[in-house]
Amino acid sequence: MQVVMEKKHEKDESLPEDQQERDDKYLRERSKRKLYQSTDLQSLAVTLVISLLIRPNGTLEEKYTAQFPLQENKLNIPFILHKHINHAANVDFVDRLVQAVQDAGPAEYRLLKLLCGRLFDSSKYKGLNRLAVGAFGVVYSAYYPQLQEKVAIKTMDVPKTYFDRCVLHDIFTEITILDMSRGDKRVCQMLDYGVDGEHYWISMKFYKGSLKHWRMKQTAPLSQNLALYLNVFLAVLNIMKWCIDKKINHYDIKCDNYLIEPLVDNCCDEDVWAQESDTPNFALCIADFGESKIYETELEGYTIRNRGTEYNKSPEMLNVAYASQKTRATYDRRKRVGANIANDMWSLGCVLYELLTGEFLFFDNDWIHFFFRVTDKNQQLITDQRRELIDNNPILLEFFHFLFQRNPDFRPTITEILVKFKQTMMRLKEEGYLKPKISDASSSTLKAPPKQAMAMEETKNKSLQAEDRVFKIRDHFYFGNRECALKKSYLKNELDITHIVNTTNEENDFPWDFVYLKVPIEEWDNIQTHLEKSLSFFEDAKKGDGRIFLYSHASVAMWYLMRSEGLSYGEAFLQIERACPHLQVEPKFFMELHTWDANTAGELAKGALHFQCICGACFFTLLSPFSVRFASCRCSPEPNDDQKQCPLKGCADTLAFYNKTYGFDLGNLSWGYSQKSNVVFHDMDLFAVKVEPRSSSTVPAIRRGAPPPTSPNLRREGEGEREGEWVVYKCWSCDYVVYAEKVGSEEVGVVANLNVSGRRAEERG
Repeated sequence: MQVVMEKKHEKDESLPEDQQERDDKYLRERSKRKLYQSTDLQSLAVTLVISLLIRPNGTLEEKYTAQFPLQENKLNIPFILHKHINHAANVDFVDRLVQAVQDAGPAEYRLLKLLCGRLFDSSKYKGLNRLAVGAFGVVYSAYYPQLQEKVAIKTMDVPKTYFDRCVLHDIFTEITILDMSRGDKRVCQMLDYGVDGEHYWISMKFYKGSLKHWRMKQTAPLSQNLALYLNVFLAVLNIMKWCIDKKINHYDIKCDNYLIEPLVDNCCDEDVWAQESDTPNFALCIADFGESKIYETELEGYTIRNRGTEYNKSPEMLNVAYASQKTRATYDRRKRVGANIANDMWSLGCVLYELLTGEFLFFDNDWIHFFFRVTDKNQQLITDQRRELIDNNPILLEFFHFLFQRNPDFRPTITEILVKFKQTMMRLKEEGYLKPKISDASSSTLKAPPKQAMAMEETKNKSLQAEDRVFKIRDHFYFGNRECALKKSYLKNELDITHIVNTTNEENDFPWDFVYLKVPIEEWDNIQTHLEKSLSFFEDAKKGDGRIFLYSHASVAMWYLMRSEGLSYGEAFLQIERACPHLQVEPKFFMELHTWDANTAGELAKGALHFQCICGACFFTLLSPFSVRFASCRCSPEPNDDQKQCPLKGCADTLAFYNKTYGFDLGNLSWGYSQKSNVVFHDMDLFAVKVEPRSSSTVPAIRRGAPPPTSPNLRREGEGEREGEWVVYKCWSCDYVVYAEKVGSEEVGVVANLNVSGRRAEERG
């Protein structure tokens, strides 16, 4: 040991004089501490420090680390560790340290790789060619001989002094997400990462280009490419759904951060830039998690730091810096300041507009003007000039208004956005806005190799094949059609299915491989009786840790959720519809399920009655029975004398809209009337919006952002509310009409079709 130390004390003539003095001082102080006499003890101490820097979810502990640690009165621990581990005097303990940290866990080893230069070899990348320079890093293309392919390299400077910004704090979350997402094609694929003497390195797969780059190549008018852009945006939404499921707030959603990868190997650039189909021949993945946060609870996902690209930031993100200033007159330490996942929802709207037009929605050369347009509720959010770029399309404008809620508490969730967007696409198609591309099949075949042409055709028909997929409803419960039931190997080996419910007249296909329950719906005289009998089959399978596959009537899947989880018809429908987009409810089944829902609720209700909208956001309680129990109505926009008392005046069109959008027929709207004091509205101020101006409730009129009604006997926009007139409210999420208030009176009308009293009673019990 003494010999080794003497060698390390030898003067290094190559070092500057001040550096040599610091090293001499370090070695003198080091020789006085017994910790350094044992590599095991030194390794244990450093491993302990590294472990304390890691939170249970694998991210850095904010108590000990920060972007600017000295500003927050913290030690710059990553800088100290980096200098210590890479010092020439500490070479002997690194191998022991690596083993100890690997035993501590993957997150700890991830941190060590960003601290120890011996764990990364940057020389293996050849022919670096600079592609782009950002505020904190540089992106290169390079050749990786080991893989014999081109890769992308992102480098960031290692801090030079103890007082510099802690770069590791910024990149550790990004590397954590990329490392945990290896093999998931929805995320940019990382190959390696580490640190050398000058830079942090992240090596990634080389992609064809960004979504922004692809959009810049498009020259066709919006009307011709609208369907293509919408299909691309649907892929963007699905990737965002993945991020939220993984509890990741990205905070920098933009077209630049979505990368494209052709579905066919060796695809030429022309085939990617000039799409011949409305279904893109490339997949998307998300990149650049440098601003992201991983969280366990919603509070952990909150950020009080200004993050992201300026013109895609939400109002609350733009207000972060200003709202945190303690010197301003309106500062309130009790008020929550910052942004959460709702910021990404706002940015999604910006991405859609950029896809449709190729331009930023809120870009303005005058930053002050931009700031007030986004944050001031009295400012027009989407200007007339920006509307013209999307051809003043009323359906698209309605979707943007749905998404761009300045108050983050009112902003829709990703699930609600997906449902709404699919409805928007359906309406655009029905009203003739989506024009299919016209391409010459023969020329297409000549341009593409046979393998590529087949793959493109497969992609083109993907939506048609979606009905043959198996859809996961719950961890133990799957649904599909008859064709899926024939895939024995897939069901048994991939999904671990043990039980199958056959609701057709066909014979059971594999009785030796699965436990079957055959309940042919077409032959049922009393559906409810047969449904109840099948419940024990579901429960036995679940108790035995089995997995159930049901085909081919989605109504049985809905009934099972209603029966086992206490969901209302509307809730069960939405949950099945989100998992299985091709859901169709048999007409005879609708009334059976709806009747069962209402009857069961009535039997279980004790005292108060509870009602809600389709999605469950709007919920209210009736303390005592209605003064008029149910006034069933299916009136037209121009009601006759008997129908003029209806609050909505247009129930028939509203019911038709529900049938068209959600696939079920309520028959009539059941209005119950009572006094306002007899109804308790739960958070209705957050989720209910006024149908303004009060309209005939045709589909365009009831949807937000629609033009005023043309009927002469309906109140027009700008008119005051008249005495004795009904003001109608709906759920902002699912557009279900909830209740109405009579102006100048305490009387209220409640839409009582969705009675959930039974479920609420069970929850109270």
